[in-house]
Amino acid sequence: MPHLTLEHHESAFTSAQSDSLLEKLQKCLGVLPTIKPENLKMRSVRFQSGWAGLEKKPYLNATFKLLPGRDDELKQTIAAAIKSEIHDFMLSEKSAEASITVEIVDLEIYL
Repeated sequence: MPHLTLEHHESAFTSAQSDSLLEKLQKCLGVLPTIKPENLKMRSVRFQSGWAGLEKKPYLNATFKLLPGRDDELKQTIAAAIKSEIHDFMLSEKSAEASITVEIVDLEIYL
């Protein structure tokens, strides 16, 4: 039941591009150990204004939440796969240049 949330500036890409990126991420993550694509919950959240550092410029943050038990090496692999897929997608779509961050979070309590 992993959850992936993409938060991005509205200039990064369109809603249709967001859907396309989520589909690519689902395929990318689905081949990794312990991740079943049918259990992924994914969403994209667009925002109008945001700051990266000291200036107002586009950025994208991906938060991947999963149940505990994965070792740090697998979490690093997941984070690198997400970041690489987003970077490659943005290049292929000629999207606005944006800072990309990925956060991996263990779900400690899930109801």
